[in-house]
Amino acid sequence: MRLIALSFVIFIAALPPLGCGGGDDDDSGGDAEADDDASPDDDAADDDTVADDDSVDDDAVDDDADDDTDDDDTGECIPLFPDVLLAAHRGGSLHAPENTIPSYEDAFERGADIVEMDVRDTADGEYVIMHDDTVDRTTDGTGLVSDMTLAEIKALTVTDWMYGGAYPDLRVPTFEEALEVVRDHGGQAYLDMKTDLAAGAIEVVIDMGMEEDCFVYSSNWNKLNDVRATSADVRIQPPTASVSETQAIIDFFDPDPEHIELSDGGLTAPNIALIQTTGATISMDALGVRDILAALGYKEAWYQMMEMGVQIIQTDLIESLVEYRDSLCAEE
Repeated sequence: MRLIALSFVIFIAALPPLGCGGGDDDDSGGDAEADDDASPDDDAADDDTVADDDSVDDDAVDDDADDDTDDDDTGECIPLFPDVLLAAHRGGSLHAPENTIPSYEDAFERGADIVEMDVRDTADGEYVIMHDDTVDRTTDGTGLVSDMTLAEIKALTVTDWMYGGAYPDLRVPTFEEALEVVRDHGGQAYLDMKTDLAAGAIEVVIDMGMEEDCFVYSSNWNKLNDVRATSADVRIQPPTASVSETQAIIDFFDPDPEHIELSDGGLTAPNIALIQTTGATISMDALGVRDILAALGYKEAWYQMMEMGVQIIQTDLIESLVEYRDSLCAEE
């Protein structure tokens, strides 16, 4: 106890004198009393001269420098990558069951620009959001999505054991229900078109007036052409892993795709340069290794993607990537 008390005394003794401007201000102790009471030139020297108070301390330097010049803005961050958009893979699946309404709402609340959703068709021609071709992994049911009616799928409960039972009685969303979340948040939808009935899914988009808010990913080029034949405004996004694949995409599609996604091996300067000649938006997943490295503190993999020209990054770590992107500031 004595040691603690002694340390506290030493700490207090080491503190600078209190006052608005440090040891030279009028109220800082013994010097102030000498200035105020002893010297006949106190008022003339300390309070009333132009050089001392008005021109140096009060008006000319401190106020102008702190309040009226560009110095006030030096702490503001000018974004280094202001045009990079971030997509939440199956929504905010770290915090709510994947591909559900709560997962999409969570993603947008954490700063996502885009949510990715997997679109499938049911036996009665409706569209639901489900990654797997069966309902086994994510619900309390079994069977192929394509063999079940919408009513049968809506009767299932989405499992939420990973989230401590925070989402009881959660249901598989329809495609329309998922798009409503996107519209409500003013975001975009990245449609991983699992269904072969792509034209029917795009009709849903058209009916909701959301053609300009959606883009479609598929490795099936004929499916992407079906999307284009249904709507000229819904963007398409084929994947490429090399310069030769990119050239094949350019040769196949007319006009060129609005988006092109880099898959493994596609993140090279020559490939990116070729894509840029088309004017396509460059997209890429950070899923897997890059997200894992970032979670361990090695965020250079995220940085490399942005620096090389990737404009849409899909991630499982949406909150962390939003924070990281927004922390990167351009040098003035």
